[in-house]
Amino acid sequence: MMKRKLCCSFIGLGLLGGLSGCALPEKKAELFDEGYWRGASDALKRHYWMKQAAEREGTPPTKKPITYEYPLPVQTDDGRKLVPETATVEWQP
Repeated sequence: MMKRKLCCSFIGLGLLGGLSGCALPEKKAELFDEGYWRGASDALKRHYWMKQAAEREGTPPTKKPITYEYPLPVQTDDGRKLVPETATVEWQP
């Protein structure tokens, strides 16, 4: 008799757990959606305030590039003469 009551109680718990399991995913999905939208809202607010702070500080002044001019050789190793030219190199500090 004791075995039968114990067995019935396990079956009852299993059925109760199965029924509550059916409702659980819907609640989890609802909580997930709520958390997702809160996170998206928070990210949007952070982006807004980050942009506001960047505009408030202003953009740093851009430095002009430094230009170097190098004269190229006017004669090759084998004696040929070339037109005088310069090579220009720009460097952004």
